[in-house]
Amino acid sequence: MNILYLKKRVLYFFSLSLIIALIVGNRGDTRDTFVYYSVFKYINILDLLNPAKFYIFTGMEIGFGWYCYLISFITNSHIVLFTVFSFITFYIIYLVSRKIEINPIFVLLLYLSSGYFLLQQFMQIRQGFATPLALYALTIFMGKEDKFYIRFLLITLLAFSFHQVALPIVCIGILLSLLLRIRMSLINFKWLSIVILIVFILIAKFALTDFLVNVSSRVETYSNSAEYSGDIGIFRLPNIKAFFTFLFILFFMNKNLYENKLFAIFFLLFTIGVAFRIGFSEFSILSGRFATAFSFSEIFILPFVFNRFKHFNNVLLALFVITQAIATYMFQASFVLEDYFKPLL
Repeated sequence: MNILYLKKRVLYFFSLSLIIALIVGNRGDTRDTFVYYSVFKYINILDLLNPAKFYIFTGMEIGFGWYCYLISFITNSHIVLFTVFSFITFYIIYLVSRKIEINPIFVLLLYLSSGYFLLQQFMQIRQGFATPLALYALTIFMGKEDKFYIRFLLITLLAFSFHQVALPIVCIGILLSLLLRIRMSLINFKWLSIVILIVFILIAKFALTDFLVNVSSRVETYSNSAEYSGDIGIFRLPNIKAFFTFLFILFFMNKNLYENKLFAIFFLLFTIGVAFRIGFSEFSILSGRFATAFSFSEIFILPFVFNRFKHFNNVLLALFVITQAIATYMFQASFVLEDYFKPLL
């Protein structure tokens, strides 16, 4: 591919990312924003050498505290705090796109039109940062580059230091990579995907919820809250969209896509995310957090499927992005746009 074209693509990606990051950084009182700002504001009196104590006091992993501490050397502006954090998230998404060898512009369009962007850049920013970083760690693990073990471990620890959800993503990703060492045909892989979907729905519905309540005080607290543990129902717009996206990828996946091991692992992670979205439908916070974390990989694998439609790939991608944006911005998370213009301070 033309080197000049590739350079332009990278330039477009980062130019758009910078503009969007500035918009993100200038937000108002979106949900969770004041909590993050409070940690930043009082960072000098928090214990940054004791991760457990920091977590108990703030409800956040230590990585975000260290990030706030670094930014506090430069400025006390919350705009800079959120703008830089947003831009770094975009950069990580670019790194994953490069590793999986897909057009980062396509990935960016899918990301910006989805709830992954709107909910995680304006609200759940730690998870929105840790999830693509965990996926990047998996690309390094699969690439087996020189000294990859050290890089893999460091990036995994960094992702985990921002949000605990990074650890199950990496661990399950490694297990899936071992599973894919078993030689199987494309049709058998598709059947395996369906089996994984069903198994993880059952695990989430009948086993994992009780386990998480017993081992995590935070989840136990959520379970006693009507706001976080409510039954959100199976037939919600995000669930329907996720399930049909799963069917779309499953149906149009061919042998070449299956033989791309990163694509295969990312697809199985997405499958687990769909399963969690359905299986945790009676526990809203788990449905949102686990499903979003595991299904995040869809923004990296959907462009591969659209590329199968050689003469119509751009048109189909555009239609998907527009439809997804309407569903996200007008129905799923319209409250974010309303909160954006509320004053933070």
